[in-house]
Amino acid sequence: MRYVLKSLRVCQPEYLHGSLVDRRRISAASVKRSISSSSLLVFVTIFLSILVFLGGGPPARGQEHLEYLGLQGFDVTSLGVYGDIVAAGTVNHGVFWQSESSLPDEEWVLAGLTGHEVLSVYPHKSGPVGWAIGAGVWPAEGDTVFFYCSYMGQGFEVCSDGITPDLTWAITDLDGFPDPSVCGETYAAGGWALYRRNFGSPIWEPVYITSVEGNVYTVQAHDSTPGVVLAGGGEGITGMYFLIKSLDFGDTWEDISPPGFVFDVDFVGEQAETIFVAVGTAVHRSVDGGDSWEEVFTAQLPNGDFISEVIIAPE
Repeated sequence: MRYVLKSLRVCQPEYLHGSLVDRRRISAASVKRSISSSSLLVFVTIFLSILVFLGGGPPARGQEHLEYLGLQGFDVTSLGVYGDIVAAGTVNHGVFWQSESSLPDEEWVLAGLTGHEVLSVYPHKSGPVGWAIGAGVWPAEGDTVFFYCSYMGQGFEVCSDGITPDLTWAITDLDGFPDPSVCGETYAAGGWALYRRNFGSPIWEPVYITSVEGNVYTVQAHDSTPGVVLAGGGEGITGMYFLIKSLDFGDTWEDISPPGFVFDVDFVGEQAETIFVAVGTAVHRSVDGGDSWEEVFTAQLPNGDFISEVIIAPE
């Protein structure tokens, strides 16, 4: 068996802006974002494509055809996909959405949140036939609202109860199990806490809290493996090692940290047996559920850039 592992490079907004997406694979993944404590880093281009064979061997690399899908100059920080709904978060320009079947530039619809630093968007199922978009933000000074909800793209409402500035300064990632048939949990990563909101509940609760030197940066869940959740970032005095795994929707956690700050994670398997993580300028892989790790790719990136996205697409 083999997997296509795709990664995104990030660049600071003074160099490049806008949304650049490989349209042929847009339905295969939710594309995320990267920030640092000092500046917002906006992804703009698919940087590399790696063909990884689980049996070993060198990865094959190649640049794929890319297509502009609009929002140039809008400081796009995050993309998410649910069915044929594509959502995009931006800095100060708001959250946009459209159907994948009509992706020319002029078809983006503004749902709201103009003037907000939106760092994460999470389109997902809502109700029997509907859909919704969750949006995590970096609040303006004096503001304590970190999360907003929009049903069917019809404006946003505050849905931030339980997320506290004592633990969080921004929501950097969102994921979950939106269908009630798989319990409907949603997870929000940001600051010192990983939060969970159960289906039907308006209240977020922290299910993991790091030390004061830590940072929960990313979270990943798949509908196909209900209950399995991975979250990563940095922990401890150096802030360098942090990846946790839960098999029970976040009730309990196992430390499976690789050697480095985890900017992104993806996995396959009923219990996340195969895991890939973006660690700085390298990609690490585990084929035993996180018991051991090996570096499968490293890149020489300019200006302090790092690999911010890993996406596994089984072939």
